Amino acid sequence: RTDGVPLGPGTKPRRLFKCGKFLADSLPVRLLIGWVVATLSSIVGLWASYAGDWPTGAALVCALGMALLLAGATSVFVTRRA
Repeated sequence: RTDGVPLGPGTKPRRLFKCGKFLADSLPVRLLIGWVVATLSSIVGLWASYAGDWPTGAALVCALGMALLLAGATSVFVTRRA
């Protein structure tokens, strides 16, 4: 069990999917983090698409996926108030 969720075939830990919750306590801060991360990731994806002559949709999906993984890894180091 991880974070109260039984793990089995096809089941993933909830921590990765709730990384915004681990990065901030209040809703306005979570929204701000989401907007900033999504905007910067989209800019990086568009730049990568242009620079590498890659399909735009695939570059955006990869950039946003990397942002999600980075946010999940960062949430391990963020301390929240009890």
